[in-house]
Amino acid sequence: MTSAVFAEEVAPMLEAGELQDLPGNLAITRHLDGRLFRVTGPDGHPPVTVVVEEDGMTGRLRTGEWWSMIDGAWHVVR
Repeated sequence: MTSAVFAEEVAPMLEAGELQDLPGNLAITRHLDGRLFRVTGPDGHPPVTVVVEEDGMTGRLRTGEWWSMIDGAWHVVR
């Protein structure tokens, strides 16, 4: 998925959804000399779950697998 498609289709759903609590026992691995971090839950999937209700249907989106420190703050980069 390109960043343009993500910004147009997925990002609005993530913003409108309800954030669930993070799971325990997160695994964190460093990449790119410590500039990029991969975070996974106990099931090996991205740790952030957002519940989205749209047109009477409920879905779950998983995100937050890749993080980076940018300008002194943590950001989800994918």
